[in-house]
Amino acid sequence: MFEEVQDPKAAGLDDYWAIVRRRRWWILLPLSVCWLVVWVVSWLLPATFQSDALILVEQQKVPEQYVVPNVSVSLQERLQSMTQQILSRTRLQATIDRFHLYARDGGLLSKWQATDPVDQSGGAYGLQDSILHRLAGARAASKQRTDHAVHRRKS
Repeated sequence: MFEEVQDPKAAGLDDYWAIVRRRRWWILLPLSVCWLVVWVVSWLLPATFQSDALILVEQQKVPEQYVVPNVSVSLQERLQSMTQQILSRTRLQATIDRFHLYARDGGLLSKWQATDPVDQSGGAYGLQDSILHRLAGARAASKQRTDHAVHRRKS
């Protein structure tokens, strides 16, 4: 009544190659269509680039007995002061105008993005440069106050 099932031989490399040859259109057609869709989408989407900048602020590493610090406030207070100055309305408005952050949909863009990588890096480094310029100005003003105090003490 039931025929005995013959033991199939183990599939070898030749058997797999024969399957691939028989089913080549089942393999190549979806692969080609997927590649074509990805290629078309890559040409249709605009190229956008994103960059980030990091500013490292460290405390004084030279002992105070060798170099007298010219800043009398703690690092945390200095960072808080810089944050308030950087996030002031006038500075933010200048940054918004400089980098056209209200360009799309009338709303503030969450991240600065550009279609040109040079513009993109200029945006992030422009923001970083304005912050570093502010820090350099604060450091120069602090140095002048310290120099003035030292000269008054000597006189």
